Amino acid sequence: FNDIKGSIILKCLKFKTNSSEILEASIPILSDLANYLILNNHEKIILVGHTDASGNLESNIKLSKQRAKSVRKLFITKFAVNPNQISTNGIGFLAPIASNETKQGREKNRRVEVIIMPKLN
Repeated sequence: FNDIKGSIILKCLKFKTNSSEILEASIPILSDLANYLILNNHEKIILVGHTDASGNLESNIKLSKQRAKSVRKLFITKFAVNPNQISTNGIGFLAPIASNETKQGREKNRRVEVIIMPKLN
């Protein structure tokens, strides 16, 4: 994570459909980032939730925020990451990385991104 500039997508992170519940198989994937945050307790991140374009914007923004909060909660409760290192937000389907016209595209758009906060002098 030391080489990351800007943001990374937690590609293997999966949620139950229309839910903020993280699928159990996704949890070990988060351990590397959790360990990085623990070892670099001066680092801060923002978790940004995203959805596909199914449904209306208001409900998708709510779901995307809930998903980001679920990831934050997991970092804190399972991995003991300092809560002050992690903020959350969600923007629904406003920043797609793929077409919402295909199943594969919608799957790519349902994600959580990690924004690494810059170190300001």
